[in-house]
Amino acid sequence: MKTLLTLLLLTISLYRICHGQNLVPNGNFEQHSSCPTNTNQLYKATYWINPTVWTPDYYHKCAGGTVGVPNNAGGFQNALSDSAYAGIFLYSASPGREYIETPLTTSLVAGSSYFFEMYINLLDNSKYSARNIGVYFSDTLVYQPTNYFTIPVTPQIINTNPLYPDTTNWYQVSGIYVAHGGENFIVIGNFDNDANTSLQIVNPSGYD
Repeated sequence: MKTLLTLLLLTISLYRICHGQNLVPNGNFEQHSSCPTNTNQLYKATYWINPTVWTPDYYHKCAGGTVGVPNNAGGFQNALSDSAYAGIFLYSASPGREYIETPLTTSLVAGSSYFFEMYINLLDNSKYSARNIGVYFSDTLVYQPTNYFTIPVTPQIINTNPLYPDTTNWYQVSGIYVAHGGENFIVIGNFDNDANTSLQIVNPSGYD
C-alpha cells in the first residue's frame, strides 16, 4: 500500500464550445481490457496511460478487494456515473507525483475554445487533502519513465476552487482552454512542487 494522498477521478470531459462531442475517450474509466486485480493497474482502463515512474490506480466494480467499487483499499466511494474511477496521488511525504494521460479523439483546432471538466474525490484514508490539480494539453505524448517528481510543464487549466476536496462529495474542476492547434493529449495531476502545494490535514492517522 502506497502512503500518499490519493484523489479519485471520474467523468473527464472536453467539449469544443458549440459542439457536443466529448473528446476524451473513456472519460468515466468504465471501458477496460480486463478487471483490475491489484492497485497500480491504470493500464487496464482503455486509452489511459501512465506518463511517469509512479503507478496510478484503477478501480472498477467488476473487481473486488483492494480495487473494487465502492469498497477498496482507500475506503468507500461510489462512482459518480456507474462503475469505475482512477486514483492518483497529488502529494506524498516521500516526494513524488502521479499523473494520468490519454490521447484525445481528435486534434484541437487553433483558436477554438474548449470546455474541460472533471470530478475528484478524496480517498477516505488520506492524511491530507490537496487542491493543486491541473490539466496540461500537449501536442505530443508526454512520457518520462524515469521521472518520480513533477512534470516540468505549466498546465493550461488549474483548479481555482478554494475549497479542499473531501471524502463525501464529487468536486468539479473545470475551465475553458483556447487551443493553439494540434493538441493531441491531456495530462492530469499536480504540476506544482511541494512548497507550492496547499495541504489541509483531514485525518492525522491517514496515509501521508
